[in-house]
Amino acid sequence: MNRSALPSLNRRALLQLLGATGAASLAYGLRSVAFAAEADTLVWARPTETTLYDPHNSALSSAWNVQHLCYESLVTLDDNLEVVPALATAWEWQGNTLVFTLREGVKFANGRAMTQDDVVGSITRALGSAGNPWGLILRNLKATTKVGTNQVAMEFDGPNRAALSAMTASLVCIVPMEESVAGTWDATTDKLWGTGPYLVESHVANDHWVLVKNPHYWNAGLPKIGKLVVRTIASTQGIVAALTDGTADIASFEGNPDASALLAGIANVTVAPQYQTAYSFLAVNAVTEGSVFKDLKMRQAVALALDRQQIVDFAFAGQSVPSYGYTQFKLGDDSALPLYARDVEKAKALITEAAPAKTQVNLIYANGDLDANVSQVIKQQLAEIGLDVQLEGLEEGVWLSRTWTGQPSEFDLNVTYFSGFSHPLITAHWWAPELAGFDAGHVAVDPAYTELLNKALFAASDADYDSTMLALYARINEQANLIPLCSRTETMAWRSDRVTMTPSAMQAQEDVLAGVENFTLNG
Repeated sequence: MNRSALPSLNRRALLQLLGATGAASLAYGLRSVAFAAEADTLVWARPTETTLYDPHNSALSSAWNVQHLCYESLVTLDDNLEVVPALATAWEWQGNTLVFTLREGVKFANGRAMTQDDVVGSITRALGSAGNPWGLILRNLKATTKVGTNQVAMEFDGPNRAALSAMTASLVCIVPMEESVAGTWDATTDKLWGTGPYLVESHVANDHWVLVKNPHYWNAGLPKIGKLVVRTIASTQGIVAALTDGTADIASFEGNPDASALLAGIANVTVAPQYQTAYSFLAVNAVTEGSVFKDLKMRQAVALALDRQQIVDFAFAGQSVPSYGYTQFKLGDDSALPLYARDVEKAKALITEAAPAKTQVNLIYANGDLDANVSQVIKQQLAEIGLDVQLEGLEEGVWLSRTWTGQPSEFDLNVTYFSGFSHPLITAHWWAPELAGFDAGHVAVDPAYTELLNKALFAASDADYDSTMLALYARINEQANLIPLCSRTETMAWRSDRVTMTPSAMQAQEDVLAGVENFTLNG
């Protein structure tokens, strides 16, 4: 296949279409004009609504985006992915016990002081929630207890390589447990009551959130902007139109690489990349009865047919890096992996050996420009090895029911992405379905992989950890069940005549507006 001709043609046509429809899309900007005109108000436009509210039971980045504005964890990450203080000012390992010293003067949005009981209760609630995989990552935790008057200790029954990094996620944020137990606050509603810089004033589903300054925020003088409106605008051109006409001050695009080109030349709009540890991947159904990909040879044929660089060039406009394992942490020489090089002839031979009952398969994705483009490239690459791929773009709820929440899964192939988080062992668990659970409908149990995973997580020495991680990396490549494709980069854009800001340069937790408490409005 010609690597350059097809991508450049389709991408040019796509951008021409978006440009032609841009004027009509100005209607997207009209609905929230009043917000943009209000004093001391910042308007953020993004493509996807937050539909999950409980921070300890939210599996989607669209939920984390907003939750990070209202909730905080004991520790967080800087742009170098180093752990830094948040609600804890210090921490240390005492043997296999991780001890946090709590920040003084922290209050929840209702004005009540955060206590050790809130912290212990929040960690216990989070790790015990059925929809929270962090209980899996921290599965050798024995007890969480109060120490003295201002510390909390997490006692493990041995080493846990991912523990401290895992505690930076919103999935283990601190919530007002006293009110939760009393029934005066419900974490499953859109009343996001945390210790963060903002609290929810109102919410209109699928349209907007209005967040106002938390008057009890512990960081004195912050946030600097009193009101933050989060608008849901489904189309890229609609978001661009809102930035153009000034009805949005900040925009993010969930990785759509066309955003930069569409924003070029718009007066007073600054564009910057926000690098992420997230990565796109192709899920190949190795479980559901009738899937031809229960056969390892068929899965390996797909892996050998993939041209990741072409996916990067076309779907990501070159704003990505091919990946064969954990995108954010290069663990070895990719070229040494068994399924590294594209080999169409070998892929065809594997299919001949497998003699599948059918060669027509479906490929599903949640509706969105980026995953649609990735899917289109994969369709054409797999056609070269004789697979007839039928594409299905689905609404997110339907997509979830066919991939993660419904089991067995209802697809042959599926394009999506994982958040990379801050440690490679976190997402490494998603290849062990008997542990992860949510992807058991399409990921085959591999005892050899799970044994390596446990060895790495509980490794006592750096040498054991390093060698085991390399073996995990190779096993992912060889089994070709969840096939990493490439890294993802968010595009951030803002009206420089309206707001002064420094966006986070690197994100591992989908905290798109990290540092928003320090943003200021101009004039």
